[in-house]
Amino acid sequence: DAPQPGIAAPSIRSLVWDASWVTLSFLFLTGVFAVGLGALFAFATVRSPRWRSVVRGIGMIFVSLLPLWTGLYLAAYLGADWHILRTGGYCPLRASPEYGCHGLGSWLASLLLPAIALGIYFAGIYGRWLAAAFRKGAEEYRRDLEDGRDAAEAKRAARRRHGLAFAKQLSRDFVFAIGFGAFLEAVFGLPGLGRTVIVAAHGDA
Repeated sequence: DAPQPGIAAPSIRSLVWDASWVTLSFLFLTGVFAVGLGALFAFATVRSPRWRSVVRGIGMIFVSLLPLWTGLYLAAYLGADWHILRTGGYCPLRASPEYGCHGLGSWLASLLLPAIALGIYFAGIYGRWLAAAFRKGAEEYRRDLEDGRDAAEAKRAARRRHGLAFAKQLSRDFVFAIGFGAFLEAVFGLPGLGRTVIVAAHGDA
């Protein structure tokens, strides 16, 4: 839209900064949900053998879901039909004349549903990864003890190795999450980087 007379148009830097904050907030909540749910899957897989096949089946279903379609279904049922969660728009933490809502609760509510839609996909991946890492770490711990290594030192070494490996996994997935998140931002009306690029490209077409 053209700027109103007497009102300066926002700079590209400010637009990118605001959009980046929205995208990073969205991806942060996505990561928290995905890692938390993935850890729960891994715990159930390792500690509850009777539920192992069920948890693995759910994880496979989650991995096979396309985040865009998951977001559309969640928006349709949880939001439009059941009115459980907010389905569109964005609320910043601080009051702004561009938005009719603000505050921590409203901010979380505007990001929760898209974070769940994207986090479900990664939760299935992390559940399998963490379960395999736990079993591998236990084997390495026992092997270190057999080699005469101190128990506390062996435990710290195993945690350090797998912690670094998981951090690398998260950094790689961050790139994919930006791509998936761009479409979800458009679906849920989040003014993030993805939606900003899509709107700009549409306006230049």
